[in-house]
Amino acid sequence: MLGNFIVSDDVERSRRFYTEVLGGTTIFDGVPTVVALSNTWIVINAGGGPTDDKPTVTLETPRDPAEGPPSVCAGR
Repeated sequence: MLGNFIVSDDVERSRRFYTEVLGGTTIFDGVPTVVALSNTWIVINAGGGPTDDKPTVTLETPRDPAEGPPSVCAGR
């Protein structure tokens, strides 16, 4: 099984894409949301500000989609 973590400005819209367009199944609805798609679990979460232990770290969607995480491709 492969797990992917996605940061989204609209978690519900992202969940609908992975379930309605790509055919995934919602495992956990809310924030975060978990969608099962084939042998992959996709965790979709909203961003967040700094925490006490990491005051300089902010989790947010990429400003430029080309700077997002790399795609993972697996063949048989």
